[in-house]
Amino acid sequence: MAQLPIESSQNPKIGAAMEISSLQVRDRVAMLKIDSPPVNALGQAVREAIYNGLVASLENPEVEAIVLYCGGRMFFAGADITELGKPLRPPLLGNIIELMESASKPIIAAIHGSALGGGFELSLACHFRAAVPSAKVGLPEVALGLIPGAGGTQRVPRLAGIAAAVEMMVSGRPLTAEAAKRAGLVDELLPEGDLEEGAVAYARSVAEGGAPLRRARDLKSSSGPSETREYLANFRAENADLFRGYKAPDAILKAIEASTCEPFESGLRQEAELSRTLLASPESAAQRYVFFAKRAAGKIPGIPPGVKARSVNAVRVIGDNGEARNIAEMFRTAGFSVNAAASIAGHADDSARWTEELVVDASFLSAEEHPAFFETLETLIAPSAILAVACREGTANVASYYHEAQNIVGLQFSSGAFGALIEIVKARQTADDVILGACSVARRLDSVAIVTQPPTGSVCARLSDVFANSVARLVDMGCDIGHIRNVALGFGISQIPAVEPTGNRRTPEQIDASTIVTDDELIRRLLYYLVDEAAQMLDEGVVLRESDVDLAAIYSLGWPLYKGGPLFWATQLGIVNVVKHLDELHTLNAKAFPQASSALRKLDERKQIVSKT
Repeated sequence: MAQLPIESSQNPKIGAAMEISSLQVRDRVAMLKIDSPPVNALGQAVREAIYNGLVASLENPEVEAIVLYCGGRMFFAGADITELGKPLRPPLLGNIIELMESASKPIIAAIHGSALGGGFELSLACHFRAAVPSAKVGLPEVALGLIPGAGGTQRVPRLAGIAAAVEMMVSGRPLTAEAAKRAGLVDELLPEGDLEEGAVAYARSVAEGGAPLRRARDLKSSSGPSETREYLANFRAENADLFRGYKAPDAILKAIEASTCEPFESGLRQEAELSRTLLASPESAAQRYVFFAKRAAGKIPGIPPGVKARSVNAVRVIGDNGEARNIAEMFRTAGFSVNAAASIAGHADDSARWTEELVVDASFLSAEEHPAFFETLETLIAPSAILAVACREGTANVASYYHEAQNIVGLQFSSGAFGALIEIVKARQTADDVILGACSVARRLDSVAIVTQPPTGSVCARLSDVFANSVARLVDMGCDIGHIRNVALGFGISQIPAVEPTGNRRTPEQIDASTIVTDDELIRRLLYYLVDEAAQMLDEGVVLRESDVDLAAIYSLGWPLYKGGPLFWATQLGIVNVVKHLDELHTLNAKAFPQASSALRKLDERKQIVSKT
């Protein structure tokens, strides 16, 4: 068995595979270890190291069993997502899986941390899987608008059954090692903290037991074709919301159906075709965009690499209102030590400062009306602590009243169907470690964080205002609010604000070209000014990047995640078309429809320059 030939001229990282892998033989067990920080992603160098390590182990007559495991904090976390949509250099994951399944010696995956996506699919091609109890396994591709593409849709149903496969892949949620063992996806639980010794002992027992090698591809599903189709049809009917706008869940069910109704190789071909179709779809492109947007949101340009986030474990929340109580409970649920106080009355004469690392002012008091409150509050907070001012609709108080303070940030909390978002508002002098500390707090709260800066109000509030104005304009022109809601829902937006009549509603005699609104035109009038407002905030420097505005729209307005946010959506349409349409509306009715802003025109020019290069 020869090593897979790889031309060094095509692979400048030819030596990388040797640097990230080690191979030792212990008690006739080959221990193939991969250590490629931070998450052992299955990039080309890692694939090469695995392939050649397996070949060497299979050819070694002293080896009776092989253990594949990883260094660092986890097993293989999945494919290298930066390779998506690009030509891959060999060996491919499929080459490794074919090698494993044709092996004459037992191959055991020893899992710690997480085995996700392609990493878990790789383990499914091993003959046996062992894991420490704290490990998790999962197939989260649905979050990227994709399906498992390395045989996961075919092997999981054969090992765990149809119901478990559907739940695992459509939800994307990982299983604990113990749950995976109950489901049949893990064969052995290893001693916690002793992965290598446990894996060697288990591999020896497998080799000495003489049991036949267990290939998942050879197993038969416990469900027949008719039973499988009935189960999948019921699942679709009972979970219709999962499929509205998203293509990956339906593709997952089709691939799982093939695992029961088709031979293994035919099922693999269907999985591959479905994967290719999804990868080219606009929905998956949008979901991948959002995935990277969330990663980018926590990266703040201009902060030197050596700056560390201020540590926060204890929190004091001030405020006698429902929002303050909700904020306190949110911190408690996330594991912070929380001291909640209705006010700061009685603390003005304190000789010692508070010890909490984060103080959240959720009183929503005006600094102009209550100057003493803010003066006292500043004296009570430790110099190393962060003072966060909870915001409702605007953030001017953060800029105006604490413009010289380095420990101050504003926080605006939003939540919706896709999860929670925290807008972290930077004042003029806010220190870098304070911003990083606030971002770290947001992660512990399981919230997406975007960093913004005044002077023109919060991003979420501005988007909400413009959206509400667009709804009101449509109502004034004669559109029924129920019809607006239905059309918006068809687009993917479920959160339509209630609007009050303005008294400017058109009568039948007043109808002109500007009031004739078909459904497609309704969407343009409902959303194009949202795009314009996003461009203005980008131009003003309120947000750091386009994707931050898109995240705000997704998490605060309920913009459909599978359309990627207003600016992403408009870019796919062509910003030039948005500008042109807004100008046409202005020509029709200058009083009702503003022209496209200069910021939107500048964004269009930049997009066109980029497309030409």
